[in-house]
Amino acid sequence: MEPERCDIGPRDLYAEAVRSVLIAIVGVTALSATARAQVVEEPRLQWDDEWRVLEPWDWVAAGILSVGTLTIALAADSDEGFWVRENALDQAVHRGLHARTPRGRRVASILSDVTRGLVLTPAIFVDLGLAARSNPQLAIRLGGASVLAFAASTFLMTGAKYVFRRERPIGRRCEEESEDADCSSGTRYRSFFSGHAAMAFTAASLTCTYHNRMPLYGTRAADIAACTTAMGFATVTALLRIVAEKHHFSDVVVGAIVGFLSGFLLPTSVYFGFRR
Repeated sequence: MEPERCDIGPRDLYAEAVRSVLIAIVGVTALSATARAQVVEEPRLQWDDEWRVLEPWDWVAAGILSVGTLTIALAADSDEGFWVRENALDQAVHRGLHARTPRGRRVASILSDVTRGLVLTPAIFVDLGLAARSNPQLAIRLGGASVLAFAASTFLMTGAKYVFRRERPIGRRCEEESEDADCSSGTRYRSFFSGHAAMAFTAASLTCTYHNRMPLYGTRAADIAACTTAMGFATVTALLRIVAEKHHFSDVVVGAIVGFLSGFLLPTSVYFGFRR
């Protein structure tokens, strides 16, 4: 039996992805505008005196982590698998969630890129842009905290991928679907842990951390909505990676945990403290 052919064109997929991004951007903009319209006097955004101020060593640490990530990616080899077995839980979740057709897996993979972007965009551009408009120094400090968080998450993710060299779920199909990018590009054994989940949850956790401590959207309700929306998109991103057979369930769980630790625990313990 010939494998099912994917009859959907890349142009159609990316057109749908672009439409989704535009809809989400309009929604975020409308939410921010509505929140600001509800307040008569917008509170000034500022770095609290009790919070630790970024020092040069913070930027040095982020730089060291980034150089370490690049060194691992260039020097390490993952062409041969080390961890190729599945546990019972991963198998059960895979049977329940994975897409049955190449078209379904391809669509899920592209949508996971879109939802990850919908988490990253507010955390990187919207929040820092609002902070910069009110207080440029605040934007620099939040940006530094974000850089350190993403650098830590990326370093852990890259190291784990090359140390464990876990086979992706799609690996079992590589004989019959040898044209799949993960079968031919050398990424077949980089399943653990999920980079999409780690980046999405890092961004979502940063969003929650910042909106919990300062009124970036003007009202408490809007800031809670921003946190909830970000976590929702991060969760959808992780689930879509399972549907696309890019990762096992345990891969996305660990990625989510690392993202939470990098985006919430790291900046909270280093800069903000646990008391509001």
